[in-house]
Amino acid sequence: MAADSQQRVNELLTNFPDKIKADLKIINAHLTKKNIDVFTCFDKMDGDQDGEVMKKDFITVLINDYMIPELTKDWASAVFDAIDRNKSGSLTIGELLMYMQGSKPGIERKTTLVTREVQE
Repeated sequence: MAADSQQRVNELLTNFPDKIKADLKIINAHLTKKNIDVFTCFDKMDGDQDGEVMKKDFITVLINDYMIPELTKDWASAVFDAIDRNKSGSLTIGELLMYMQGSKPGIERKTTLVTREVQE
């Protein structure tokens, strides 16, 4: 990842609310425990396969399909709103990856997608 893109990701994460970071860790821990990666989760949420996840699908999949015990509709809605960084009303894989996994080094696919999202 280019140094300027990595710096931008780090800035976004640093300025992200601590409550939402903690909430995302809970979601990520639950998915990891069930052996579900972010790409699989995103694909399940993106029912029409258009590359974007709508809020209702985000909430439905996390609550009904993955049954995260701590999750309520209001809580999931707040998390969605926080990670929808461009306020488009939908999430891309880059937005979800950025906040679920932060700037940890990962596979090339992750790096490419996050870099592309940050540059937009």
